Amino acid sequence: MTAFKHILFPVDFSEPCIAFLPFVKRMADRFGARATALHAINETAMPIGPNVGMVQAPEDYQTVREAIVERLKALSGPVSPGITGVCEPGDSASVVREYVQSHGVDLIMMPTHGYGSFRRLLLGSLTAKVLHDVECPVWTAAHTDDPRLLAHTDCKSVVCAVEHNEEGLDVLKRATDLAQTLGASLCLLHAAPVMDGIIFADDDPREVRNVRRGEIAKMQRDAGTAFEAIVESKEIGELVHQVATSRNADLVVIGRGKLQKGFGRLLTRAYDIVRESPCPVLSL
Repeated sequence: MTAFKHILFPVDFSEPCIAFLPFVKRMADRFGARATALHAINETAMPIGPNVGMVQAPEDYQTVREAIVERLKALSGPVSPGITGVCEPGDSASVVREYVQSHGVDLIMMPTHGYGSFRRLLLGSLTAKVLHDVECPVWTAAHTDDPRLLAHTDCKSVVCAVEHNEEGLDVLKRATDLAQTLGASLCLLHAAPVMDGIIFADDDPREVRNVRRGEIAKMQRDAGTAFEAIVESKEIGELVHQVATSRNADLVVIGRGKLQKGFGRLLTRAYDIVRESPCPVLSL
């Protein structure tokens, strides 16, 4: 994996957003990357002032933009030096997508915004749109209100969820490079449902797991790796939570290439992983 050179940090000044700052700063330091904090202003309903009140008059846009830029400067000053503040008009998802395309961004870092009792049911709309629409890697976390989250900033243990296909091989190679760059350990996992396009005479889940273990082993031989691989017949979110917790993982790496091709099976699985993971998730 080529070291990340430009990290984009979408900012809405919420508590989850501020809680995510240490991860942005740490990754920028580790990769020697530049980091940009980007705030989007909806010109028909613009936030202004410390309490984020709303104004409607388009003629106030420049005043609001200046106020937002000052807040970004304050954010990137004593709190996290080295992060440049940028403010752009438009809805958040479109602004993020266009900024990524036009400014050479190769990593987006952001929290999710599924709040309260609904957090296990949904991701914030911006996170969902970014995961689906933007092709560069996305580093996110769903538990920014948990004080234990900060223990993962040094990223010494990585868990990689792999599929038994060509994309899985690419994810494995990139996760290997990332772990080496971070000086982290790496463990692989694969969720093998009983019925997943393969039907055995006795529908024995043990046979399914054995087949998948062989496929993962071959993929590792092709990649020139020999990491421990955990293969279980469980839902992917449950397995990620189990393995990441038992390994005290600091990061879960997954692939999401099929997300760009429609709302298929991987879309739901990627969202499940982000919701269930006890640590940040990097979606490649």
